[in-house]
Amino acid sequence: MSGPATPDTAAIAAFFAAAKKANPDAVRGDAYRIRAIGSSQDTMTKILAHVRNGEKRGTFSLPWLLEKTPELTPKLGEYVVLVDFDGQPGALVTTTEIENITYDTITAAHTAVDGPAIRELTKWQAIHKPYWTQALAAIGEQFAGDMPVLVEHFKLVYPQTDPNTLKQVRFETLQRNALRPSDAALDSFWRAVKIARPDLALPDNIDVRCIGITQPISEIIFEHVASHLKTATFRPVSLFKPTGQQPVKVGDCTVLVQYDGTPRMALRYTHVETLPFRDMPEKFTLLNGPPINAGDTWHGLHRGIYANLFAANGLTFSDDEPVLVEVFELIYPQPLDTPVPTALQTDIKT
Repeated sequence: MSGPATPDTAAIAAFFAAAKKANPDAVRGDAYRIRAIGSSQDTMTKILAHVRNGEKRGTFSLPWLLEKTPELTPKLGEYVVLVDFDGQPGALVTTTEIENITYDTITAAHTAVDGPAIRELTKWQAIHKPYWTQALAAIGEQFAGDMPVLVEHFKLVYPQTDPNTLKQVRFETLQRNALRPSDAALDSFWRAVKIARPDLALPDNIDVRCIGITQPISEIIFEHVASHLKTATFRPVSLFKPTGQQPVKVGDCTVLVQYDGTPRMALRYTHVETLPFRDMPEKFTLLNGPPINAGDTWHGLHRGIYANLFAANGLTFSDDEPVLVEVFELIYPQPLDTPVPTALQTDIKT
């Protein structure tokens, strides 16, 4: 056989009926679409395996390739039966989110929904660019960086649930003009984190923060976290109740997001301690990142920031305010062999 077999419609109908019977709350109605992802038997087998074990939670398509078959354009909320090379049903998914972007704006946050072998952005590009170039040439079109791309997020419905899916998300700190990330984007990102870090016992619950009072400052913070120059955050305890925040404990995790809501990094807390603001030692302030980590500089800057935050919530800040110190490690997408700079190897227990 030179290509995938014609889908076995009878087997697929029985498969969909079995899915409805197994989970009637998740599978409603009788409409579904049949789809094969991949062109070779080996590729299709691997893709189905990744979908069924939760490692692949999305795919990509080109609107230019769908112009003559608009019925194949993905739709939000639709059910899709994925078939194997022999045309037999392998998984039932439902589309949870569709992003319409351009090829040259695809980031690692988008490719995180794909299978583990091509999830890294450069590897994803190395696979998709030549494939789409050839497919477009067959219809008389040329590959272009500004061509539209549909990012399809989907959720596995049958025959099993994704063991890496999120159960609870707390939006702890989102700046006023920052966009809230979608559930699908967070779920896909956290799934990628858990698959990338099997060495850690990661929770199914996370909190979400956007750190930095402006997007440029936020980008600087991301750079400092990525280079291990920033390994701690600080939060006044008296602001927890009026702002709906909650303390963290060792082992808890936070996803840092950009101002546009894109998940960027995952952190895991390794040490948590509460100290009066006036007594905050330099061994902790040095973990805040330059150029504000020296003791006097840190106190002067944060005294003003905290005073404004307290005033906005009808409170008065004082140097006696208890501050929660949250020391963290970057767990994703940090290269596992990246050493921590010697200057930051501080013994925080002394």
